[in-house]
Amino acid sequence: GYRDGLEPGWNTLSFPLALENNTWQAVTHAGDGLNYSVACTWDAAGQRWVQVTGASRINPLDAVYIRMNDYDRLPVAISPEITNPPTRALKAGWNLIGPAYDLKNGPIEVPACYLWWGEPYGTSVKKALVSVEKTPTGLTGYNVVVSPSINPESWVYIPGDGAEPDMDATCGYWVYMENPDELAGFSTTPLPMPNWAWDL
Repeated sequence: GYRDGLEPGWNTLSFPLALENNTWQAVTHAGDGLNYSVACTWDAAGQRWVQVTGASRINPLDAVYIRMNDYDRLPVAISPEITNPPTRALKAGWNLIGPAYDLKNGPIEVPACYLWWGEPYGTSVKKALVSVEKTPTGLTGYNVVVSPSINPESWVYIPGDGAEPDMDATCGYWVYMENPDELAGFSTTPLPMPNWAWDL
């Protein structure tokens, strides 16, 4: 699959499915390499930015800010191994996350040529964050979600506002947690073989 829509300047980037090799070095050197200058992720425990290195690992539910030098697209190899739906501990305060859900079972049917990957397929913010709406003890989990201005669509969501915007696959989002909790994703691998593969 491909992550389209990377433009010059800052972008957010996330991976809703487990990758075959999830080191940043492997991800950004696939194909002819990704033309970027720097990538950073957010350390929620310290509430600070951290530069991504070649040894950094990118998992479902993670997200990064990446500064592109030019228009580019990123080929990715989805893991062929059996993986369980991902989880991630969210800290009190701001967290930078990527939604992780099964695009094949998403709100619309994705053509086989997409391998169930990439924009603009999304799921509602309420569904994506259902596991951190309340903590196990009944306390408030998240209370603000922000799609930053560098995303294809920017918005702010506060629970109870009414409209529920979509969180798009391969983008990153800010989630403010009033209390820490564990975010659960919905995606697993391996992916089912597309219909055309059986005709080879």
